[in-house]
Amino acid sequence: MRSAKVMSMSFSSVRRVKARIILRNVILGFGMFATGCSHSSAPAPGEAQTEAPQTAGVVTDTKLSTFAGQIDTTVKSLTLKSGETTTIPVTLHNPGPDPWSSSGKVPITFSYRVLVGSEEKTVETPRTLLPRPLLPDQSVSLDAKIVAPAVPGKYILRLSMVQEGITWFVHSGGAATDILVDVK
Repeated sequence: MRSAKVMSMSFSSVRRVKARIILRNVILGFGMFATGCSHSSAPAPGEAQTEAPQTAGVVTDTKLSTFAGQIDTTVKSLTLKSGETTTIPVTLHNPGPDPWSSSGKVPITFSYRVLVGSEEKTVETPRTLLPRPLLPDQSVSLDAKIVAPAVPGKYILRLSMVQEGITWFVHSGGAATDILVDVK
C-alpha cells in the first residue's frame, strides 16, 4: 500500500511539472504570437542574428503611402500538373518611403494573380510572408509558394506584393512580374 501511495505522489508531481511546462509554453507562445514573432526567429546560441536590429519590432499598421515595389525572379515559365505546388526564388525590393512588414494590422505579403490571356481570374492564391521587415531601399530574397490552377491550360501568373485588406500593388500602380505557366 505504501509503495502505491509513493507511486501516486510521483505521478501527481509529474503531472504538476508537465502542467507548469505547458502553461509556460502557452504564455511564451502567446507573447511571441502577440508581437508577431515566431519561436524559430530567435537565433540559436552561436548563430548570427538574421534580422537587422533597425527592423526589430517593425509592423505595418497603416496604409502605405505608395505601392511601388520591384519583383525579380530567374523563372520565366513553368510547366506544372493541375493543382501542383512548387516554390520559385524571388527577390523583392522596397523603393518606397514606408517600411514593409508581414506583421501588423495591414501586413505586406507576396502573392500572384492568375490571368487567362488578359483576363484576370478571381481565385484565392497563397501568400508568402516576408522573412523580415524591409526598410526603404532594402531587398530580400525568398522562396515564393506557387500552386498551379486546377484546370489544365496556359496561364500567366502576375507576381505582386499585397497590402492585406488594402490593395494589390499591381492594382495601385506597382510593378508586376509575369510568369507563363502551362498546366497539364
